[in-house]
Amino acid sequence: MTESIAIVGSSGKLLQQNYGKEIDACENVVRFNRALTDGFETFVGCRTTLRVLNNTVFNNNPIIEGWATGDDNFARNLRKTDILYIGTDPDPLFAWERNIHKSNTLWFFPYQYGPQLKAIMGLSKNPSVGFAMVSFCVCVDIVPKLYGFDTDPGVRTWYYGSRPNAPGPHHDVSEEQTILKQLAEEGKVVIR
Repeated sequence: MTESIAIVGSSGKLLQQNYGKEIDACENVVRFNRALTDGFETFVGCRTTLRVLNNTVFNNNPIIEGWATGDDNFARNLRKTDILYIGTDPDPLFAWERNIHKSNTLWFFPYQYGPQLKAIMGLSKNPSVGFAMVSFCVCVDIVPKLYGFDTDPGVRTWYYGSRPNAPGPHHDVSEEQTILKQLAEEGKVVIR
């Protein structure tokens, strides 16, 4: 049997389908940053086999006004979780005992390898952590099922709170959306 992987984004369109059981049935379930499951299980499931964090969440930085509500200490409060930290700054990694609980397992992907990943995937800017995880799968010929990825131009939503429509300066979300649709057409990902 082929290993199945669900990569669960945070799009508000997740609230339009009851994918929870389907997501939980996958062998591996990847979630990002502060994306919640509590209260949303019908739509997003409850299992997580890997939590991918950017430097802001891994470092437990305060949530910026206008972004989704949540717990500033989300990473610090995780327990018995496999965590992949993707970031440009290794300093939070050196303070891992302050940033995450010792019961967690931690891996690090430094963005110093971002230029290679950008070239492979045809990006002009660094990938978001969600797109980076999709890229890792594509690079090793794993066909992931993507849930909760906005693919319509200019659309950026979260199922668990409000989100600024304008992306940060480090990523080109519209470019990522175009590439995701192309990957789906090529059978390299399945977009649900």
